[in-house]
Amino acid sequence: MKKISAVILAALFVVTAVSALFPVSVGAAGGDAPTLVHEPATKTVKPGSTVVLKTEASGSGLSFGWLIEDGYSGKVFDLSKAAGIKAFEALDGKGKMKVKGIKEYNSGSGNMTSELTIENIVDNNYGIIASCTVANDYGYKETDPAYIYCSEYAPEAPEIEMIAELDVRIGKLIKLACNVYPADENYVDIEYNWYETPTGKKEDATLIQDENYSVLVVDTGFGGTYFYFCQIYIKTQYTDFYYESAVTRIRVHEPVVNVIYSQDDVSLDIGQSASIKANVNIEPAKDVEGEYGITYQWYKGNNNIVGTYNAIKGATSDTLVITGTETAGKVYYACIVTFRSNEGIEFSNMSSDTPFVIVRNTGEKNAEIIQSPKDVKVIEKTSATFSVKALNAVKYEWYMVKPGGTSENPNKPIKLEAGVNGVVTAADKDTITIVTDLSYNGYYVYCLAYGANGKYVASNNALLEVIPDIKLPGQPGISEQPKSVTANVGDKVELKIQGTNTDGGTLVYRWYVSDTDNYPDIRAIDGAESRTYAPDNTAVGVKYYCCAVWNTLNGYEDGPVYSDFAKVEFKEAETAPEETTTGAAQTETDTETAASTESEAVTEPTQTESGVTTDTDKIKDPDNNKKTDNTLLIVLCIIICVLVTALIVIGIVVLVKSGKKKG
Repeated sequence: MKKISAVILAALFVVTAVSALFPVSVGAAGGDAPTLVHEPATKTVKPGSTVVLKTEASGSGLSFGWLIEDGYSGKVFDLSKAAGIKAFEALDGKGKMKVKGIKEYNSGSGNMTSELTIENIVDNNYGIIASCTVANDYGYKETDPAYIYCSEYAPEAPEIEMIAELDVRIGKLIKLACNVYPADENYVDIEYNWYETPTGKKEDATLIQDENYSVLVVDTGFGGTYFYFCQIYIKTQYTDFYYESAVTRIRVHEPVVNVIYSQDDVSLDIGQSASIKANVNIEPAKDVEGEYGITYQWYKGNNNIVGTYNAIKGATSDTLVITGTETAGKVYYACIVTFRSNEGIEFSNMSSDTPFVIVRNTGEKNAEIIQSPKDVKVIEKTSATFSVKALNAVKYEWYMVKPGGTSENPNKPIKLEAGVNGVVTAADKDTITIVTDLSYNGYYVYCLAYGANGKYVASNNALLEVIPDIKLPGQPGISEQPKSVTANVGDKVELKIQGTNTDGGTLVYRWYVSDTDNYPDIRAIDGAESRTYAPDNTAVGVKYYCCAVWNTLNGYEDGPVYSDFAKVEFKEAETAPEETTTGAAQTETDTETAASTESEAVTEPTQTESGVTTDTDKIKDPDNNKKTDNTLLIVLCIIICVLVTALIVIGIVVLVKSGKKKG
């Protein structure tokens, strides 16, 4: 009995040891992907203030990952990594901006919230763009990007909160609330503007007319997916500040064809054209799986009852182009979309309240601006000329306005007239000339072009920049272009450029890098601001480099002028074949090889141009996993041998004791 017990205990010990060395993976049970509850919102804050961004989600086993994009350079920083936090904080040259931390906590009702805090945020004029990814074992969701801008006069930054996702049955009353809190004592008023977007993208959105309160009543009379967001303008004693919620997705469930037009109310003058697109959304998604058919037919009528319209011959695509006629009045258009599901069922958006487009023909030829005046930069006491090009214009009026002021007391435009404010030409033509002085610097000039119908259209603003009568820098040139080069990894490569000028100004250089020889793709290299630049030589690959040159003089600059691209390619260095030796010479070679291997093993991680650290040890030891497997097998064998020996010894001891008792 004792022998059996000893064997069982030893076997259990072996099983336990093997289980510890080779754990068994257990598959996760089925579950749901995360659901977003609240997303971070776009806001305007004071430079140097603390910004708190929150993402709330529901689901099991949630993890949160924050990304920050620099609006100026386009660089993206992963705040889940220390290197990403350090690189983001480096945007502040003074070292004050800090990522205070990312805190996660239970926000109630089983939801989890991730809170990102940034202290002493800096103003880089282009803002930062924050987003968060929420994930678990069953999927992930990404929040809409939140834009964070800075302004010295921004009020206390409010929290903008709106539900992120919602699924409802058709006909259910939904009130979508955009909560703004807390309210700063400096708030004069808060204005809400609601938008609807058929695609979920803000750039495709249209304003919902007459919806200017914090709550939007959503029409759920038709099945489909709807997207809404709210723009908020907080008025203070200084000016208006802009905030924006994330996009809310509302899915109304019933198999329908939902049509939303790119424009639903258009005013057209004679000969003026407008393009109307019927954006189609079919719910539920299972109806659009596999093969299916969809057709379009546009109709036209003189009232808002689609069923009385006449089909427009040949108008069978998703887009209809309409041209204004000489007959004034309203014309109604609608697109009937017919969908044949993969189950062979046909249905369309034809109903008693099918959406339609109103086209208002003015029957008039209005003026049309085809070229606005351009910005002008002149020396004081010299002439500045502005011109506009317009069609059907019979009269022109020119104005000048100084930017700034407040919403309560804005700066009023000044109507320009001959002989006043430096105007030396007629002020009712398509061209005007002004003799300037320094007081005009920073003013905007624009033109109103009137048609025969008495209506006018305004041109874009043109900036009038007046500078003191001093010597200005000329455009720089380039006498020496950077040259392409091919080298081995580790070789030192130096790119050179030589700028030129003829006015004694100071030349300024900045190097850029790209993965292609395409200028729109170039990225500025931090700290690379001299005539020469040594590219990163630690990795195999091809990069394209160019340099921009500016000429500066008397506080002004001209440029930049960009150099040609220099293609820099680094290849793996070729290794010379080793000689085979015997005896003492072979031992010496082995010793040197071991020393070289040990030297490689302690090589420091290298820093690439993108700011990502590469662990060269892992690259140089691709068989590391195999070595680990062999080590585990050796350890297992030793344990088994020890246990077997222990069993033999125990058996001998038991037999000896048994013999003594018999004797």
